[in-house]
Amino acid sequence: MKILLVSDTHGDTQLLKQVISTEKDVDIILHAGDSELPPYMIQDVLTVKGNCDFYEYHAFRNLNIEGYNIHIEHGNKIKIQDSLFLENNDYDIVVFGHTHTVKVLKSFNGKKFFFNPGSLTRPRDNEKGSYIILELSKNNISYEIKRIEIN
Repeated sequence: MKILLVSDTHGDTQLLKQVISTEKDVDIILHAGDSELPPYMIQDVLTVKGNCDFYEYHAFRNLNIEGYNIHIEHGNKIKIQDSLFLENNDYDIVVFGHTHTVKVLKSFNGKKFFFNPGSLTRPRDNEKGSYIILELSKNNISYEIKRIEIN
């Protein structure tokens, strides 16, 4: 299963469409909030509510994909980097945003992953926007961090 992870697009439909067009072979798209778009504009994207979203979205989502328990939320209400959160939950994968900084963390035992795809439109860690391609199979989690030119 190939998953596109994006976050913090802040109303920029052009860059979001560009990435979706580039990564057209993904099976699912997860957006970790702050799309600032009405739901009808991103109806093929599983989205959660960010601190800048005014439309009705779920505060978080829990999914099971390929046998992995995945939790997605924006990340502004909890300290994702808090080691207690990293270790003491039932999730295999946590997807979050908010910081506009791409980050991949592994738990201490190496069995849990934490993905922040950064921001497509307003990155704070580079001059290019970022997103993550996550690939899940029964016994493997792999990912690639990708960058996109911001016009």
